[in-house]
Amino acid sequence: MACGTRAVKAILFIPFVVLYLASNWAAGQTAASTSTPSEDVNELIARGDYAAADRVFAAQLEQHPGDFRLLYNRALAQYLAGHPEQARDTLLTVAEADRAQAHYQVLLATVLTRLGAYKEALPPAREAVKLAPSDPDNWLRLGGLYLRLKRGQHATDVYQTGRTLFPTRPEFLLGLGVIEQMQAKYPAAIKIFRQVVETFPSLDAGYLFLAQVQLMAARPAEARETAERLLRMSPRSAFAEYLAGEAAWAIPGKESEAAPHVQRALELNPRLVEALLLAAKIEMRRGNPQQAVVHLKQAIAEEPRVDTGHLLLARAYRQMGDAQNAQAALVAFRQLRQVEEKENQLLSNFLATGASRP
Repeated sequence: MACGTRAVKAILFIPFVVLYLASNWAAGQTAASTSTPSEDVNELIARGDYAAADRVFAAQLEQHPGDFRLLYNRALAQYLAGHPEQARDTLLTVAEADRAQAHYQVLLATVLTRLGAYKEALPPAREAVKLAPSDPDNWLRLGGLYLRLKRGQHATDVYQTGRTLFPTRPEFLLGLGVIEQMQAKYPAAIKIFRQVVETFPSLDAGYLFLAQVQLMAARPAEARETAERLLRMSPRSAFAEYLAGEAAWAIPGKESEAAPHVQRALELNPRLVEALLLAAKIEMRRGNPQQAVVHLKQAIAEEPRVDTGHLLLARAYRQMGDAQNAQAALVAFRQLRQVEEKENQLLSNFLATGASRP
């Protein structure tokens, strides 16, 4: 996507909600032992044994079929256990009369989003906003879905409304900046992200977004200053170390200063794809394509759809004289880029026109 990095996607598109299991799991039930069924299942959840909690709810549903609380909690346990398909199926068995509750609509929208069914997730996300408009996470979830569906103007409307209703939540202002960034309107995005930093000076994400868009706007010196400012606040930020390295790499005469930042980034997070890609470029510049291949294979294993990884891998193999593997990596890059460019064009056109209202 045109937003550039996985960090942008991660911050913007997560559901922005933490779902908690209700404390009253089986209201009205009693137990002969000193620990009640509700206490037992709370203990299971507390230690992360969601599969066992699911079995408890299944057993209770045999005695109380159709009970909304049990169905909802079972679906939530299934979702937390990593089985969104089961959670969806359970939620769809809830009686129509019981569905007019915000937390039901939230869970349904979250489950469908996890399954990639963004269009199907939109109605419950809207309904959650309607039922609980005072919950900022409902607005953020809806805005994220609009962006996934490439409905940029809708997302803009949601984030602008959310910013008015919830001025202490930085995600709404970040969302507006990302929309500008996705359209390659870098000066506008920089202006918004600077506002985020000024309004929320302790928020790491503001500096990360600002430094990224400064790099995209070919302002590496500014990006480096932003990253170093964040590192003074959060010295263990792997992504800030990477950004400082990426900025140094882009400044003529400062390329050698990138390596220490990348090394530190990978010490803090060995799976950071962006740092692995930069480390590979540094190794190729040093004439060590074998080590570059190691970094690139790890980056691709972490994120197979990162097209830049395949392109760099082709170059590393070519530098090694391995024409066959270089060609295979280049084919993979072209296939990914073809899909990505198509998506980018659709997104750019839509955001530019603000069309396609539902």
